[in-house]
Amino acid sequence: MYLRIIWKLSFFILSLLGYLLITFVLTPYYLKNPNKARNTLNYVVHIFSKMFLFVFNVNVSWNIPGHWDNKGHLLISNHLGYLDILVLASRIQCSFVTSTEMRDTFLLGHICKLAGCVFVNRKDKKNISLEIKEITDALKDGVNVLVFPEATSTNGEEVIRFRRPLFQSSFDAQNVIAPITINYTQINNQKLSIKNRDEIFWYGDMSFFGHFLTVLGHERIDVSVEIHPFVEPKHFEGTLDLSLACHKIIRENYNPVR
Repeated sequence: MYLRIIWKLSFFILSLLGYLLITFVLTPYYLKNPNKARNTLNYVVHIFSKMFLFVFNVNVSWNIPGHWDNKGHLLISNHLGYLDILVLASRIQCSFVTSTEMRDTFLLGHICKLAGCVFVNRKDKKNISLEIKEITDALKDGVNVLVFPEATSTNGEEVIRFRRPLFQSSFDAQNVIAPITINYTQINNQKLSIKNRDEIFWYGDMSFFGHFLTVLGHERIDVSVEIHPFVEPKHFEGTLDLSLACHKIIRENYNPVR
């Protein structure tokens, strides 16, 4: 197992350096035109995410509607840890919405900035209108924007309530929403359960580096992802009804960890 961790970690570090170099070159382009640069940055993240999943042996089973066109949608997903980002980005080119706390975190914040992330302050709502406008503008420019409306990663026992303010961007951009359900199913060919979930789920006050080394030590991780039919905001009166409808879709298709 230790050799597996060492070579996976070595590959990750080398790839991360390559990612930082490529995105650093794109930084002036991002500063000049963030939304157009986001599509390019999203493609870079997409390629590297596929590489990471291959080396980490994370096997993803996708269920995607035939009408999926992968452009300019507000994507809504449940959230179980940082692996979700690699899983989703490996198939969908999108900008992730994350917290300003993450933006200000050493190294991770820099990586998020170079990935074209949209940052929101979940503790202070005075700038919420500007944050909604940034997401709206990105959607109008054809950028997929992915929100984890639980506003935190969870232990997998349930899909907790959705925070609704950012759903306003779908009304303002007049774009549809694509709800997504993530279900992790097996670790090393053993069914996912409460006993082993902490080996891949990252939530609460877990330390990042120690958990990441545990993930690298696994031989195989299996996950299924379902992109549900589009939800059209025009059929709802406001963000509360819309968020409840999206929550219902994801909750009904999620398999709680037992």
